[in-house]
Amino acid sequence: MSSTLKSTTQHLLVAVYVLICLFGFGCNAPRDSQYDPASPSYNAPQAPDAISDLTLVSFTGLNCQISWTAPEGAFQYVLYYGPKDWDGVKLEIATRYTGNLPGVKPPGETQSIWINQNFPDTLNWSMYSYSEEELLSPGSNALLIETPSVDSPAEISGTLKSKRYDRWGILLDLITLEVEAEVFDEDGIDSVWVQYESTNIGLLALQEDGYHYFAEFPSNDSLPGRNVEAIVGHPFTIWSRDVRGGVSVSEELKLIRVLTYCPQTYELPADTLDGDPTFTWEIYDSRYSYTYTIQVIHITDPETYNSRVVFADSLLNIETVSYTIHRVGSNNPLPEDPKYLLWSVSVVDDFGNTARSVEGKFNLKPYVEE
Repeated sequence: MSSTLKSTTQHLLVAVYVLICLFGFGCNAPRDSQYDPASPSYNAPQAPDAISDLTLVSFTGLNCQISWTAPEGAFQYVLYYGPKDWDGVKLEIATRYTGNLPGVKPPGETQSIWINQNFPDTLNWSMYSYSEEELLSPGSNALLIETPSVDSPAEISGTLKSKRYDRWGILLDLITLEVEAEVFDEDGIDSVWVQYESTNIGLLALQEDGYHYFAEFPSNDSLPGRNVEAIVGHPFTIWSRDVRGGVSVSEELKLIRVLTYCPQTYELPADTLDGDPTFTWEIYDSRYSYTYTIQVIHITDPETYNSRVVFADSLLNIETVSYTIHRVGSNNPLPEDPKYLLWSVSVVDDFGNTARSVEGKFNLKPYVEE
């Protein structure tokens, strides 16, 4: 064999030996990867922690809100329900909830969702979660939700009206929102209120007949836009809660208009009158159809302003500009009393919106027939 060939062969043998050594050392190299099952540092995928605080927050009708704390390692939630004796563990006797569930928040944060328990029986609920590797967590604490008996919805009807009042010594008229409602509920009524979108404007008071509710709200911060004129055309609703907690709501109601000014009256010929009092006023100028209403109030105690309506007449023709109360033979005779009387005339449109004149004070002498 030539010296050149011999040298080449020796070089090849050395190279092969080096490769074998490198391969052998590589195979026996230490393993420290957390993703390598053969490594001492390997962390096997774990199922998420179990939820331990599944809680019922509120119940409205058949809709209930539940909440829980997001567990460690969760990637996706899954909810099951079963009979009231279900332990929340044996999924073979449970049913998976098919409604939408929220995404997973960071561990430790509170989550909630509204679910519909539209079932005839009381049910147990349990929340599970999957890891990103699709490992299922243990079930949460079993949450028992009792289906309430069927609630009788209330029948609600109502109206919104505006009232404009002229007042002595004040330049600006007082404008109020008047809310009336009729509410019938077989379960009994706990409270009634009026609402704009999600804002509770205020409660309505029960009237003496037992089913009418009423409230009057002046222009203030409780109203959208802080005044009545700003809410014309906006949708309102009337709500009721029965004694069992059931909530009902009316159809949308809207305020049609606010009359632009109050009727202007003429002064009486004297503070104390003989005979039959006659009240006069300027004809009201409006493009809307309307009628007049006359009212007399008796102030029985000026210090407390206790009063009662002693005379009223409505649906007076728009061409009427005066009105006489006949004290003899009237169904509502005016009192002959040292305490004073107040009279006013109001304009009422077809929707019940009102503009009332300033109230005029007067007294009456004992009536003497001619």
